[in-house]
Amino acid sequence: MTLTTTCLCGFKELDDETFADHILVIFTPADSRGADGLIHEEREPLACACGITASAPEELDSHFFRSFTPRNAIGSDGKKHGVIDGA
Repeated sequence: MTLTTTCLCGFKELDDETFADHILVIFTPADSRGADGLIHEEREPLACACGITASAPEELDSHFFRSFTPRNAIGSDGKKHGVIDGA
């Protein structure tokens, strides 16, 4: 049995779109500028424009999540986003 991650907004992982993809689409601003005022986007493989270098794609995704996710977890669509526990 394969478990899929479900978002508070109702999104369920698909074969071609993971939960991480969904969250990055919802929270990444058009200018890729984080709350710290820096640009956060992948420029080189596993390297962010801000100077952070990751050792794995998941590590870079985590960096982007921290840079873009607002404390209230409300996305650009006006909905709250996050993992539903036990889904």
